[in-house]
Amino acid sequence: MTTENIGQQLGPRLREERRRLGIKVKDMTASLGLSRNMWHRYEMGAVPGLSILIACSELGFDIAYLLTGHRTPVFLTSTEALLLARFRTASVDRRDFALETLA
Repeated sequence: MTTENIGQQLGPRLREERRRLGIKVKDMTASLGLSRNMWHRYEMGAVPGLSILIACSELGFDIAYLLTGHRTPVFLTSTEALLLARFRTASVDRRDFALETLA
């Protein structure tokens, strides 16, 4: 499989995972330290490096799905995944507030 073929499959999956988690492009790029243009290129088929994929994993992306098209068993509901993704991208103050609110 060529890099181009991988990108053609990976790009739409990146977009799908970002949307599944409810992450806006501007928040995604801020979290990863990327330009909007670079993220757009990834969603259109440019192949990101390992550091970007690891960072996506830390935001809640299903990396197995991104790479293979097959989802790993998920034990979180979509609401829980959204909450976790938003928590991971929040400032420290907002994280502390969320933890206090849920205590």
